[in-house]
Amino acid sequence: MQMLGKVCEGRENGFNFLRLFAAVGILFAHCLLAVPIINESSEILPRDFRFAADLLLAVFFVFSGFLITASRERNQNLVRFATARILRIYPALITVSLGLILLIGPLVTTVPLVAYFSDTNTYLYLIRSVLFLDASASLPGVFTTHPVAHAVNLPIWTLRYEVVIYAVYPIAAILFINRSLSIKGGAKFAALIGCILVQQLLGESDETGGLEHLMNFSASFLIGSLLWTYRHFIPGSVVVVAFLWALFWLSTGLGITYFLGVLAAGYSFIWIAFLDIASLKTYGKFGDYSYGTYVMHFPIAQAIYGMNPAINPYVLGLFTLALTLPIAVLSWRVVEMPALSQVKNCSALISSKLSYGSSVRA
Repeated sequence: MQMLGKVCEGRENGFNFLRLFAAVGILFAHCLLAVPIINESSEILPRDFRFAADLLLAVFFVFSGFLITASRERNQNLVRFATARILRIYPALITVSLGLILLIGPLVTTVPLVAYFSDTNTYLYLIRSVLFLDASASLPGVFTTHPVAHAVNLPIWTLRYEVVIYAVYPIAAILFINRSLSIKGGAKFAALIGCILVQQLLGESDETGGLEHLMNFSASFLIGSLLWTYRHFIPGSVVVVAFLWALFWLSTGLGITYFLGVLAAGYSFIWIAFLDIASLKTYGKFGDYSYGTYVMHFPIAQAIYGMNPAINPYVLGLFTLALTLPIAVLSWRVVEMPALSQVKNCSALISSKLSYGSSVRA
């Protein structure tokens, strides 16, 4: 049986497609959230569907842990790491936020345009959504009567946790840079157990859910990081996929069910990403449209719902996807890919400035 490390040797993979798949799944989950569906349990979303959406969201962090750990092993430059993360998150987010302020907001607002553009909240939205990654940031008169009222771009709430993890991870990596594999892996495993324990101890005491979300996403990131760290000792096989999902099913109702689900989903997606499937590998050459899809779909869904509140949620999902994907492709070509192409130049410039500043102080 091949080890996961052997499976992962190839540079071509299906991560771009699988990230988009996860983003589309979250898109449909949010479309169900945007339309008031009442089932027998009086929940907007059925429990199993919500749990599946949570796992898809966690998979993004598993992917990040896996790929960033791999990248850090190849390149230990902290400045380049930080530059790459900033250029991956912020150019597209700034573009989307400006588009919401200048295009979607004026089209759908219920207040006069003069009042809209004279309201300080219109301009504070850019600061709140980009600088503070505040998902509750609203625009005057925009989406005020929707089931998820005043929510302009709800999905960006996860980005603040992503930024925190990206800030902490390289510091932790530096502390263990010259340590053995057992010490590195042991530290990550201890951190994973710590995240799970804290999440379990929180119970109902974490009223905002902020710390609980941080623990969940940090654990997901660590699962991905551990899968890379121990890739040469973990079998890469459908048998492992089946075993992990069976373990998850048997744990139903226990406190660790969520984390076993993240492990099963994360391992399954990573294993699929490196399968010799030509279509997955071919798609990867087109680009990564997942981030654009993720940060753009919700306001589009809200706008469509505002035009037809009686719309079927699944139809809403299809229309949202049809409008979001072309914009995400455009974002990748015009904003995201050009920004990422400057990682090397920007990091070199920052490094030279830092070196110059250090020499002057010396």
